[in-house]
Amino acid sequence: MITTDAIDTRERLILAAVRLMAEKGVHGVSLREINTAAGTRNHSAANYYFNDKHGLVVALLDFGRRVIGPPVSAMVETIDRRLDDGQDVPIRDILAAGFGANVALIRDPGYGRHQVRALSRIVFEFSPDVAGAFNDAARPLYEKMLEQLTRLDTGVAQPDLRRRLILTGTAALHVAANIGVGDNTPLGDVRLPDDGTAMDYLFNYFASSFAGHKMPDTPLPGDITAGLAEIIARSRSVPFDL
Repeated sequence: MITTDAIDTRERLILAAVRLMAEKGVHGVSLREINTAAGTRNHSAANYYFNDKHGLVVALLDFGRRVIGPPVSAMVETIDRRLDDGQDVPIRDILAAGFGANVALIRDPGYGRHQVRALSRIVFEFSPDVAGAFNDAARPLYEKMLEQLTRLDTGVAQPDLRRRLILTGTAALHVAANIGVGDNTPLGDVRLPDDGTAMDYLFNYFASSFAGHKMPDTPLPGDITAGLAEIIARSRSVPFDL
């Protein structure tokens, strides 16, 4: 049960939806179940606050942005400044700044891990109404990352660059949601020695699909690792009692 003190009814409903949608998917859970899990006395509370399930998904996505948005924005803005200064910015850094949040969140066994898995289910089901909500929420970040990759002159034609970016973002989300930290996979424990090395490895792997990518010989810069650490801390501050 999600804790009922310190947060209001609307937020309890959102957090209950995160947990249940992570387990059952968007279409596998009813608003009545979410009301019960949130501990509300009014069985119509979810309808009152969100009107329908689409409205609840929009609220869930917005809540996620408020939790992780500030550090993600800071990391992406840092990439812009480095590009403006004429620095050599690896593709890895752009991908880690934009998509690293979902990988970092899996380190939080409470809200973070459930939010990533709920997002994965939302993307997987992708009915037209859910697709619209997710696309509206994700579009500004994807457009900014596309702009940054275009500035690098990767040699990839624009239509293909868009496809690779979409595939990378989707893969990063599903890898985080379904493989997690890598301790339990079909090939056993494939964990890397620490979070920094794991992030480096994962986003170098994703970056390798972009023409012209050169494997950096330095780890992720401190502003990105600090931003990802802040995301984990902000996620853990969400009252989410399993």
